[in-house]
Amino acid sequence: CVGACPIGLLPLEMAARIRAGDLAASVDLGLKDCIGCGTCSFVCPSKIPLVQYFNHAKGELAARDRNKLKQDAIRELVEANHPDRNVRVLVVHDAAIALEAAFEGKSGIIVIAGTGSVGFGRTVDGNVERVGGWGYILGDEGSGNAIGVRGLRAVCAAFDGGPATALSEMVAEKFGFESLDNVIHAVYRDQWPVQDMAPVVLQAARAGDAESVRILEEQADRLSEQVSWLAN
Repeated sequence: CVGACPIGLLPLEMAARIRAGDLAASVDLGLKDCIGCGTCSFVCPSKIPLVQYFNHAKGELAARDRNKLKQDAIRELVEANHPDRNVRVLVVHDAAIALEAAFEGKSGIIVIAGTGSVGFGRTVDGNVERVGGWGYILGDEGSGNAIGVRGLRAVCAAFDGGPATALSEMVAEKFGFESLDNVIHAVYRDQWPVQDMAPVVLQAARAGDAESVRILEEQADRLSEQVSWLAN
């Protein structure tokens, strides 16, 4: 794969550093110069997904850079308004702030379910644990995104001959989704925000739609399950 890299990088060496968690070393080896062409992955006899390693590492580096920019911006703002104070600024997950506000440093569990979802808990020993928050592809149970996706699945199933649901008529009226193709094109071609479907599922459930009620009960169970992981 060394000979295959068009800019002469060392793909296997970089991947080894990334797997070891040493992103700084991978940067020294030229990670940021990688153009992501995928040639190294294509010719690798062991079928190692090298370019996926590199893309993941670049995403991690970008996230770190964004957090540092946020910290610097907040620090500058605080220092400008309170020049006489020595302020230490930390950028943390918003759920950590909610946990502190809810229990004032004592033991407890919170669950946040908005567009995404996550659970945070503090043990009696003061350790902070987290569950969920895996993102919209892998998790976010009980969130607006998860409820919206399952609502649209119910609509698609109804178009294909599955259980009837009031959601079909509601999305046609509210979003103009009058066919299966309308739904598929909106989601995959137009990147329609599926979380916008969640309020429709809630409205249908309040009106007694069986599929919508099932979706909400299922997602509530998933959140409860995660809370049990924290509690145990």
